[in-house]
Amino acid sequence: MSKPTTLLSFLGGNRGKDPKRPVYEQANYRFPDGSEVCSDYFAEAIVRSGQFQLKQVLLFGTHTSVWERLVQEANLDLASAILERTDGGMSTGVTDEQLHQVERLLAEQWGVEVHAYAGDLAINESNALDELAAYDRMLAKIPDSHEVLFDFTHGFRSLAMLLTVALRFRGAIHHQPHLRAVRLIYGELNHNAPSPVHVLDDLWKGLQVAQAARLFLEKFAGEELAGMLEPDWPAGAKAIRKLSERVQSNLFLEFEEPLRQLQSALHDLPEPCPDWLAMLAHSLERFHRRLTAKTLPEILLKLAEMLMEHHLAGQAYIALDEALSETVLIANGKASENLTDSERRDLFRETVEQLPDRRLAHQIWRIHNTRNTVAHAGRKIHRDNPGNSVAPDGFSREFHSLADRLRPLAKKPRKLLEARWR
Repeated sequence: MSKPTTLLSFLGGNRGKDPKRPVYEQANYRFPDGSEVCSDYFAEAIVRSGQFQLKQVLLFGTHTSVWERLVQEANLDLASAILERTDGGMSTGVTDEQLHQVERLLAEQWGVEVHAYAGDLAINESNALDELAAYDRMLAKIPDSHEVLFDFTHGFRSLAMLLTVALRFRGAIHHQPHLRAVRLIYGELNHNAPSPVHVLDDLWKGLQVAQAARLFLEKFAGEELAGMLEPDWPAGAKAIRKLSERVQSNLFLEFEEPLRQLQSALHDLPEPCPDWLAMLAHSLERFHRRLTAKTLPEILLKLAEMLMEHHLAGQAYIALDEALSETVLIANGKASENLTDSERRDLFRETVEQLPDRRLAHQIWRIHNTRNTVAHAGRKIHRDNPGNSVAPDGFSREFHSLADRLRPLAKKPRKLLEARWR
């Protein structure tokens, strides 16, 4: 059973186009199930079709839209009064009281709650944000339990753009997830045959995928993207979910395996591959190439740089320190899984203390101590170590110089133990 639904629709009407021609023309709208509804206003056809469990309609127009069209059969006096205020070059526009009367009459006719908004005819630099705020107040009327159906058949082009921005704004700013999954519908006018109704949900899905992809590619928050990919590309969804879990849990030593799984999944895209997935796959391929390297320390260093690039400084230093620790272990012919934490710490200290290049040793301690400061919520735990940790306000500034110092060692860890290192 479909969810309770709020319909979002527009009312336009360019009266100066052709005075002998009606603003909206009659059409036999044919819905996907084959049923037809005859109307000159598509929102009305949607209501009468019974295709959706409509509970509320939000109408967006301007002060001079053809509001009289909506009530001309139910209240001719009201329609005439609205026409006097909205037609002609000196029109003052529909009043708030007239708009409320339109709402009440439509609610009786359609059997649903109706709210209408009449904004400025022109959207420009001086009023765009005010109109956005007004649209946001209209969208606040949508209950959390409702599905949203967006009809963009009628109205001025700027209004549909404004409503799209308002939906994205409210869904994000007010954390209303039900405004992120919006259904799109459009009635195509056909003079000589039934006018087909198009349900274009995939267009909004594209916006959702783009937002979810951005969260993953920039913040490694991939749960939403993985959920969207699951039906079409389960192998990719699994790899993205695991990569996100590893980064969010700071399990960087387990990062390499899901990175390989992503590469394997990219070589096994579904056939036929949806266009949106093919475009996403190109982005994921670039993402994978940026993190690919011959050694684990080098992979972790690249990951650290990507985290810092996206302003995740704390995790960037933790990943940088893991790259350093793995470099030390490999230089000594050891592996993490064969050592206890205590043995790893002792080996790290012994190796760094014996380095002939004391400037390098000092920088290594700065990486390690800063990681400890981050991991222990800012507590200073480096009193017994040479070198001080980086102050929080210097995280970003000093990170890149430390990463540059570590890069040649991450590529060839055994250089660390050479008598002279350059």
